[in-house]
Amino acid sequence: IGRNHGAGMSGLRESFREAQQSILLGSVMHKQRTVIHYNDLGIYRLLAQCKDTAERNSFFEETVGKLFAHDQSSDLQLVKTLRLYFQHDEKLTETSAALFLHVNTLKYRLRRIEKLTGYSLQKSEGKMMLHIGLKLADLMGDDYRYR
Repeated sequence: IGRNHGAGMSGLRESFREAQQSILLGSVMHKQRTVIHYNDLGIYRLLAQCKDTAERNSFFEETVGKLFAHDQSSDLQLVKTLRLYFQHDEKLTETSAALFLHVNTLKYRLRRIEKLTGYSLQKSEGKMMLHIGLKLADLMGDDYRYR
């Protein structure tokens, strides 16, 4: 559902655009059809505006593309590991429990992620780049060859 932009055609157009984006991105965020308020779309609101497919794909490749490629030939599930690590607010014990792993195995996977991507999970810039890369992957959906 979009925000209220007031009366007039321009307000109506903007509200309609936001409502459409809420429906589309709500299904990406929740993997099912659902109603979601535009304000709840978070970073997806910004990323969905990225129309330059080449730049989007380049950013994806530079951040998490190697993890997706690695997961095609390995059973380490690095993408799932990184997603759950972020979902559990970088708490090792909670993440390892969600993955049914020992904490040391999780630490190994996180070091592997850092080595493959070149981004440190100890630095806010590295975490941000990887997190945005995962969000882009969500938006790209089946359009991307690794998925």
